[in-house]
This record gives sequence, structure tokens and C-alpha cells, in this order.
Amino acid sequence: MLEKIHRHPINQPETETDTTLIVTLQDGRKIEEVVFMPQGSKLAPFPTSQYWRKLHSSTAGLLADEQAAALVQKLTDFPELAAAGELMTALGVNLQPIEAGWAAA
Repeated sequence: MLEKIHRHPINQPETETDTTLIVTLQDGRKIEEVVFMPQGSKLAPFPTSQYWRKLHSSTAGLLADEQAAALVQKLTDFPELAAAGELMTALGVNLQPIEAGWAAA
């Protein structure tokens, strides 16, 4: 599916241009929508609760409940963390290099 998505970045701040979404249907028809500052942009950011829902849905089945809770706590405390590596430690990843690369704790 991703090979069917074509992005066309622009070299302008998002506050100076519209965002255009064009969907081309199998029969060749195109549906186009143009939006100034869509949800998720600087002027219309997603609410924090939506980010947390996305995190939980993306990690469901991949992280144990304890790992997910530890990650959420570290992300909540992110501005106060001594180092970003604390996020990985919360997931049980040993950040000490070893011969074969990185190891899970």
C-alpha cells in the first residue's frame, strides 16, 4: 500500500501554504481536498490524549503492560530526563555496546 502513496514536499512554512490531498481512484477519477492548517499542524495540533491513544494502539501486543506504563511515564517526564536513553532503558534495552550490536536486557 505504501508504494501507492506519493508525497510532494514543499519548501515553505506550513503557515504560508495549503495542504492538498489528492486521491486517485482505480477508475482514474481524482478526489481533491485543500485545507489550510489541517489537524496535526502547528495551528491545529492534535490533543495530547490523541497522541497517547496512538501510542497505546501502536504498541499493543508489542510491549508488556509494565513496559508500556514505564514508557508513558518517561515520555511524560521527558523534559526532565537526564538523557533520552532513559526511554530505551524503560523498554528494557541495554544501551551498553556489545560486539554483536545492542542487546535487550
